Amino acid sequence: KILAGGLPGGCLAGRADILAFIEPRPGKPKMKHPGTYNANPLSASAGIATLKRIAAGGVCEAANIAAKNLRNELNRMFAANGFRWVAYGDFSMVRVIPNFTDTRPSPSGDNDGFIPFNNDVNLLVSGQIRPGKSKIIMYRSIRDRVTKLAPFLRFDTALPAPESADAAFDMKDLMPAQLTFADWQAQGTARYPRTRVLTMGKAKVTSTWETVTVGTPIDAAKFALPEKVAKVKNAPLQPATDATGKPTWQVTERAAQPVASIRVKVKASEISKQLAILLPEVGKHLNAIGAMPAGAPFTRYHTDDGVDVEIEAGIPVQKPFAESDKNRVKNSELPGGKVVTGWHVGPYDKLPGAHAALAAHLAAQQLKARGGVFEIYWTDPGMVPDPSKWRTQLFAPIE
Repeated sequence: KILAGGLPGGCLAGRADILAFIEPRPGKPKMKHPGTYNANPLSASAGIATLKRIAAGGVCEAANIAAKNLRNELNRMFAANGFRWVAYGDFSMVRVIPNFTDTRPSPSGDNDGFIPFNNDVNLLVSGQIRPGKSKIIMYRSIRDRVTKLAPFLRFDTALPAPESADAAFDMKDLMPAQLTFADWQAQGTARYPRTRVLTMGKAKVTSTWETVTVGTPIDAAKFALPEKVAKVKNAPLQPATDATGKPTWQVTERAAQPVASIRVKVKASEISKQLAILLPEVGKHLNAIGAMPAGAPFTRYHTDDGVDVEIEAGIPVQKPFAESDKNRVKNSELPGGKVVTGWHVGPYDKLPGAHAALAAHLAAQQLKARGGVFEIYWTDPGMVPDPSKWRTQLFAPIE
């Protein structure tokens, strides 16, 4: 009805070669496609005129402004006449809730950001919602209308997806997220949700609270990070270079780490392209079999004969998993023991220089390598788009 300007009408879309079979033109094979409103010239003309006006710009903006003014004027009128009603909405939508007893918008000024029942989630979304970025959707179920229970609240948004999420759940650049609060129950003078459901792509987490206590001070220590996490978080980052700009290398011990990986031979010029295939493949396989990742992705360089480079790309896991002959993801291990380690900070195309510096350091210190070197990617480019801040840790096992 919007496309046809309020007249009877509909729109059928599809591939041109398929729709051509129902195209009513002489000299072409035809397939019957009966419909009450098919080829209605008045509706078609109205639809074309409507689309041209929208494409020209200004119409949607004018509708949004008109709706905002209407919402504000309605709320001023409700307040002036003592009506327990409230108007709210996004963009050009206007919704009205009768018998509204919760916090009301100001009777004067612009209330475009007003969201009903905001206090029920302790101002969770107060001031954080912006038109066009994400939106709050209010629903009332039939049970709510009958028993006058509080509505449930749903928060829809799209977040930047890290590469790990893309690899495991095929989420592309944006990760749809939905946070739903339900089972609202009265506690004193307010209502609180007993159930929270977080949905991110194909992942879904449901939390349920058995009891809700209001007004009780919470010990700040309960929110403290676990000791192991705090130790890592608070530890100073090892600088990639010293004061003179030379790489800094350290000899340390590390524990062996089980991993899931794929081992292949590739041309040196094809390494980056292959890693873009191998790492997502490992991530998807782990997700498919329910194996838990236990660290950041890595690449290990086993051999280089001047023509082909044998690489191993994978993800650490908590424990070995059951292998399948139908899948090339296999169990493997990053070696433990003594290693020389250092950092490369910057884009991945500069990593060959860091590896050359590591090889030169081993030669200068007369350290004997023990197997292939490997690198761990600690920065997710999906979350940190600036390549100059990407941190990659290099390891060379030594005897």
